[in-house]
Amino acid sequence: MGEQKDLRCFDLSYLTACIIRSYVVTFLIWHWMKVKNLGHL
Repeated sequence: MGEQKDLRCFDLSYLTACIIRSYVVTFLIWHWMKVKNLGHL
């Protein structure tokens, strides 16, 4: 049961890392589009 708990913990941190990575990528794309639009203006 201890191994199962550790695996769940690992999955939780991996899921959190994926969410943070997705948020950062989305923010970077949004920021790049904003800068690109400002450049066009």
